[in-house]
Amino acid sequence: MSRDYLRSVARTWLPMVWGAVVGWLVTAEIVPASMAPEIQASLMAGSVPIVGGLLYAAARWFELRLPRWVRRLVFGSVVEPNYNQ
Repeated sequence: MSRDYLRSVARTWLPMVWGAVVGWLVTAEIVPASMAPEIQASLMAGSVPIVGGLLYAAARWFELRLPRWVRRLVFGSVVEPNYNQ
């Protein structure tokens, strides 16, 4: 497996993990505990991909403006994979 392949996987999955974490935190704070568990689960399942997509789009837009350590934390690597080998 090439380094570029692993880098591309990290740069795809790591933002999704961050989106899931942030989506879960947002849902946990917004959804009241008295709501039915089925509705809570549905809201959570719907919010995670939406929040993840928004977070990824924002991170990609800000990518070159962010410090290296933030890019490494969000994307797993500061170097974009090279697909032209």
